[in-house]
Amino acid sequence: MGLCCRTVIWGLGVDPKVIRLGAISVTFLTGPPCMPTPNTLLIVQPALPEYRRGFFSTMAERWPGQVVVAHAAGLPGAPANDTRCAPYRRVEVGWKPTWLGAQLQWPAIRDLAEDAALVVVPGDPHVLVAHRLLAIRRLGGRRPLVALSQFRGADAGWLPSLIKPWWHRAFDGLILYTRREAEHYLRLGHGANRLTWLDNGLARLPTVPGGDDLANRQACGPLVCLGRHVGKNRFDLAIRGFAAYRQAGGRRSLLLIGEGPETPALRLLAQDLGTAVVFAGSIYGAAELDHLLRSAVAVIHPLAMGLSINTAFGYGLPVIACADPRRHMPEFWVWQDGYNGIGFPAPRGSEDRAIPGIAAALGRFDDLSATAYACMALAAHAVVAPLTTTAMAERVLGLCHRILDPLDAHDETEVRRFQGVGCADAAPEQKSHALP
Repeated sequence: MGLCCRTVIWGLGVDPKVIRLGAISVTFLTGPPCMPTPNTLLIVQPALPEYRRGFFSTMAERWPGQVVVAHAAGLPGAPANDTRCAPYRRVEVGWKPTWLGAQLQWPAIRDLAEDAALVVVPGDPHVLVAHRLLAIRRLGGRRPLVALSQFRGADAGWLPSLIKPWWHRAFDGLILYTRREAEHYLRLGHGANRLTWLDNGLARLPTVPGGDDLANRQACGPLVCLGRHVGKNRFDLAIRGFAAYRQAGGRRSLLLIGEGPETPALRLLAQDLGTAVVFAGSIYGAAELDHLLRSAVAVIHPLAMGLSINTAFGYGLPVIACADPRRHMPEFWVWQDGYNGIGFPAPRGSEDRAIPGIAAALGRFDDLSATAYACMALAAHAVVAPLTTTAMAERVLGLCHRILDPLDAHDETEVRRFQGVGCADAAPEQKSHALP
């Protein structure tokens, strides 16, 4: 029996108590040298936003050991870190600006990785610590590397999208954002046994809206912009489209939930609309957010919609957005024009031409019958119901176990499931895209 130590690194994250790098506890286990037991799963990402809390908590509850999440603090452009108490622990890692953007400090990541059994790192080609860890692995390092990455989002450049499928072949495993992205990677020749996907879901699915709630929403519910006030979301188009809707006789109000660098400009743009536009700021309290969204009629998100679509659909709120999915983030795959939302054109480079379309879409909501609106709202809720943090954690943990123990019988089950042999957890729209 040999003495063995296994620690698993997952990326950059957050936790209740900040672990100082020199004080990480390591558990030593006795067992066969060829079959070590993982102890700690360390998750590394640039930040730990509130929307990742449920996923990481579920991972911590199901992993046979401790989950540690490492993350940067105050990273430019990153969402605020969630530092509340949770089942996982967190490590703050320093960062420095470079010509490739903000980078995590290598010495800290190197120290964390020294005793790791599995490392999960951000899978974007500009992340330098991923290149260094990958070089160590290719030169004989014993730690498998797993990349966590979206293939292509609304804000992705053409060069990273071209490089990623090739570069990701160097990793031992790959976690993509959606099943559709994973299917694309299969068509490119990646093996099913080294792939999984997130399909970001909700930690808490709101109850299905009832008939009276839907009637009240349609009668007087406000429209909502839900998300960070950053340029890519183009909430300025939402306000200008809303102004055109009001000029045409529309009577609803507009509520903006969120904050960001664009907030001052948005406030200035909405100044002439008076009390018809309300800025609520960032809201993290579940009860307050629940109260506001249950009384709303729909969400407006012109471009680059991502995880906020899960929140909107979870409350049964149809989404008004650009109808071209390429102008949004991977999570937008659940949206269908006329089924759970209403779309409008937003030509690339001429986005201002979307304003009449936004105004017309808002007017269409006023013209919907009670039955048509109820069908759209219930369809929105139904499409995200299968997308949960539990399902996310099960898929990712399955990949980790397959990599650490390829002979595990669980491996074959997961691979067969991924290849389409039993897709019970897939949404109806996904089942139609059967894997080869």
